[in-house]
Amino acid sequence: MSPENLSLFWNKLAFRSLNVNSPTLPFQMLERVQRIETKDLIIEANQRRDELLRSTSVVFDVEMRLKGRLLVGVGNASIIEVGMTFSRNYGFPIVPSSSLKGCFSMYLREIAGYEEKKIKVLFGEDMFGDDHIQGRLVFLDAIPVEKVTFSLDIVNNHFVPYYSRESPPPNDWYNPVPVVYIVVAGGKFRFTVIEEGGLSVEEKTELQKHFIEMLKWHGLGAKTNYGYGRFEP
Repeated sequence: MSPENLSLFWNKLAFRSLNVNSPTLPFQMLERVQRIETKDLIIEANQRRDELLRSTSVVFDVEMRLKGRLLVGVGNASIIEVGMTFSRNYGFPIVPSSSLKGCFSMYLREIAGYEEKKIKVLFGEDMFGDDHIQGRLVFLDAIPVEKVTFSLDIVNNHFVPYYSRESPPPNDWYNPVPVVYIVVAGGKFRFTVIEEGGLSVEEKTELQKHFIEMLKWHGLGAKTNYGYGRFEP
């Protein structure tokens, strides 16, 4: 068992302890990441969430298992180019509340067909004016409820000279340059939304239904068109 913090290792220590020029760098990273234990931290985080929910109004609090792979925070700093989002203090992977809010807002507007007036009440949004109000929904970070597993994936960039502006438009004779990166491969996450007040039981039930449908069929994070980020009950 390692006493390291996964977030600290990924964002800071890896740059000092690993050879950034090694072709086996992603494999070294995966081996170290898999070794870092987060079980006790996951238990503590969920206990703190339970305490919070006892003193507030809950819209829904559901646990969903990752169906495929998950990649959130690809643009974050990373020694292996492709980033990931971790809890700063606990270290385990999370889905940030801001990401959940943005995805759910889009889903309700574009898929579920909610009117803009209702979206504004729920999320505090107003796309067509200067009126600013606080939304009723408060999203918490999605946190794991059990050990999260990791694996490697790969993407082949076929047109590096073109993207580097070293050559004319892309051609078939360029050699592909594989990029190996780490993804969340499995685990169960807890999704929690609380409210400022005013929602009926029927409205909460409807929102929970839409949220679960979003997770099942549309997903979260990057590469959802390839099946990433989808969950199941």
